[in-house]
Amino acid sequence: CLGPGTGLGSVCLAWPDGDGAPLVLPSECGEADFAARSAAEWALRSHIAGKLGVRHVKAEHVVSGLGLRRIYDFLRSDAADAAETSGTAAAHEVEAAVRSAADPSAAIASRCTPGEPGADATCVAAMEMLISALGAEAANAALRFQAHGGVFLAGGVTAKLAARLGAGSALRDAYLGKGRSVAAYEGCPLYLVTREGDELALDGAWECARRAFQPVP
Repeated sequence: CLGPGTGLGSVCLAWPDGDGAPLVLPSECGEADFAARSAAEWALRSHIAGKLGVRHVKAEHVVSGLGLRRIYDFLRSDAADAAETSGTAAAHEVEAAVRSAADPSAAIASRCTPGEPGADATCVAAMEMLISALGAEAANAALRFQAHGGVFLAGGVTAKLAARLGAGSALRDAYLGKGRSVAAYEGCPLYLVTREGDELALDGAWECARRAFQPVP
């Protein structure tokens, strides 16, 4: 399970006794290196390293709510360097709105659906990069854990963007984008968890308690 939100959480469940209690294997996958797969992602990685003053660019620096803001900033700076859309009045208005918003990532997400009123090209592109990176990380989890029971995408980002993640092919293409290595995990389904935050956590706690305190026959 991957949980992109403020950061990027991860956990693996294994059933060593078949139908018995699951073994919970926590992970800090968000602290692992962000693995760039294209020239654009290498440039993004370099941009984040420069902005944060670090050499170690983490997966959660990109695959998270804060990551969406970083991707947007990168695309805006890249456009400015190329003297592209940065000069349009509409792009400046959107950028000003994003930078002044209490939650810049939410402001970007509200403008990321192509064809909708208020959609902005840079916001759309930022969301596409985030979704692609999320799909690639999900595929990494499927490979590492041989997750034949499925890879579950949870967390605040997934729940809020469920409709966007389920539409189009960006997530699927990234999940199945590892060439011949796909054969090693093509039987691992990918699920979107639309329940978020405390509600999802309480659901899990309730299920654990229910199993632990079964009535004695």
